Amino acid sequence: MPKINIGKIPTRIAEFNGFLNSTSTMLSTGTPTRGEQLGMTSANVTQWVDYQSQWGPLYSNYQDKAQRTTALRNQMNNLRDEFDDFATDQRKILSVSPDITEAEMITLGFSPKDGVKTAKPVITVSPYTQVRPLGDTFLEVRNRVTQDGSRASLHPDANAIQVCYQIGGDAPAGPEACTASEVFSKALMKWNPANASEGDTIYMFFRWFNTRDNKKSGPFTKLIKTIIV
Repeated sequence: MPKINIGKIPTRIAEFNGFLNSTSTMLSTGTPTRGEQLGMTSANVTQWVDYQSQWGPLYSNYQDKAQRTTALRNQMNNLRDEFDDFATDQRKILSVSPDITEAEMITLGFSPKDGVKTAKPVITVSPYTQVRPLGDTFLEVRNRVTQDGSRASLHPDANAIQVCYQIGGDAPAGPEACTASEVFSKALMKWNPANASEGDTIYMFFRWFNTRDNKKSGPFTKLIKTIIV
């Protein structure tokens, strides 16, 4: 097993929320749980998930700007710091398990040390994509890994984003029916589709893209459409 960097737990609220949700699901799945299979005790798996249960209602309130008070932020920061102290030792245990998979390492925020290359797994999820007309036939395209993320971001197993699109006509049945395709390296971009005119309807499908191995690229989003202005 290659040596890995354990790294730090995310501190930004939205990123920490995604980390806590995904790791809790991963570690508590199965009988015995995956956390136990990787070396954790049953009690510590339960405690990990309990932190997620405490965090969930706080994050739900945080999403309502009317409830986003200093007291709430302090409560969330304190709980996050408490979890960080608890999870540090647990992540060390998980990092040395001979049974941990590459996908699980990514979920837990681990990465190979310098000089060690890790093959990228097949991407199984679609991006959360928002498209906004800017005028002069330009579009702003924002892609995120998590639905509740606040910033545009690339999937860790992708190095680009592919869009299949069609301008005008009837809505295409799927990405394979589109008349054009482009690949972008950034999660947030200002895009001027080829041959676009004001008033045109543009139909789009997006996916996380692996330019080195297309077979590992992710599934496309559902149809997204907007009017070009």
